Amino acid sequence: MEFVTGHPRSDLRRGGTCLEVQRLVGGRWVRVPDDGDRQTTHRWTRANSLTGTSRATITWGIGADTPPGT
Repeated sequence: MEFVTGHPRSDLRRGGTCLEVQRLVGGRWVRVPDDGDRQTTHRWTRANSLTGTSRATITWGIGADTPPGT
């Protein structure tokens, strides 16, 4: 997934995350991996330094042992 964003350090998310995958378990959303896990990557690039435009690309390498779900 790619989207337009600001610099990741512009909004310090102390104790939070900028990427998380959630699974619906028993009617409640539970965090599975987030940006601190090896399966996920968050890459930021400057698209245009004059306008300050940036892009982020997020990937999640879904392991073979990951059960299907919502």
